[in-house]
Amino acid sequence: MHVNVKLYSIFRLEHPDYDVEEGLKVNLEEESTIMDLLIALGIEQQRVAMVNLNGKITRDKSVALKEGDVVQVFPFFGGG
Repeated sequence: MHVNVKLYSIFRLEHPDYDVEEGLKVNLEEESTIMDLLIALGIEQQRVAMVNLNGKITRDKSVALKEGDVVQVFPFFGGG
């Protein structure tokens, strides 16, 4: 199955093939979870501040994904 991924901040820089307008299309096994997606992208869970799945924030990374889902992944932000 394919999911559409939007990455933000440092996560974009870590994926040179990332297209700002299109995002990434990631091919995963059926019944893959958000955690499986993060692993496929090489993103460690503790670096993720927030995940938005189809317009809704979720903290549960064990949620199963479906064909065509849109996942936004946000890192922690710093500054002051």
